[in-house]
Amino acid sequence: MMLALGLFVFELRTLPFQEMQRAMSWRHAEQSRVGERPALQFTGPDADTITLTGVLHPELTGGRLSIDMLETMADQGEALPLVEGSGWIHGMFVVESLQTTRTLFFDDGAARRIEFSISLKRADVPLGLMIDQAQSVADTLLDKLGTVIGADLIDGFGGLTDLAERVGLTLPTLPDLTDLQLPPLPDLSAMGDLITAVATFPDLTALGLPNLAQFEDLASMPAPELRNILDLLVRPA
Repeated sequence: MMLALGLFVFELRTLPFQEMQRAMSWRHAEQSRVGERPALQFTGPDADTITLTGVLHPELTGGRLSIDMLETMADQGEALPLVEGSGWIHGMFVVESLQTTRTLFFDDGAARRIEFSISLKRADVPLGLMIDQAQSVADTLLDKLGTVIGADLIDGFGGLTDLAERVGLTLPTLPDLTDLQLPPLPDLSAMGDLITAVATFPDLTALGLPNLAQFEDLASMPAPELRNILDLLVRPA
């Protein structure tokens, strides 16, 4: 991966650019002064612009489909994260312009050579809005790609299976869970009888024995204390 704009990846199979230009600028408000040079006030950075240029050879690299996908992203007008393959994050960018020049045509009009120039402008937005915009763009791209290849890619795993078959990939087989047998649950009726017996046990505190009726929830009783009580119940007279 050379670069990624949202979910669009610039690589050999899509749009491998040969040149990347970045222009940065900073704003300074100018105030005229009599007999002096103008006073300048720094008002902050201006929007960065990045220009990607390259040449496509559809027989070897990406072609019309990759350009159409980028056009679809530009039509959305959303700001998307721009990240290099090295991990460097440039920020949030929008597609400002896209220019293509096609030459060396086949008999059917398809071009053997496509020169392109893409202009990106920085427009950082809040993180929550960025996630919503990325999801919207992803759905639109999947819908358009599905229209091109004749498959519904948004419709869950079945759409991904159709896409995998068309590009020659093998997806992992999901395990068959229809005959999955879960172990039976233990019989808890005896526990219910024991709780009832404890609740109705007579008050023997006068004899120095613990009053079992005060324990409304046997499950919350500490284990050592519960063992002592059970020992008293089963101890021979």
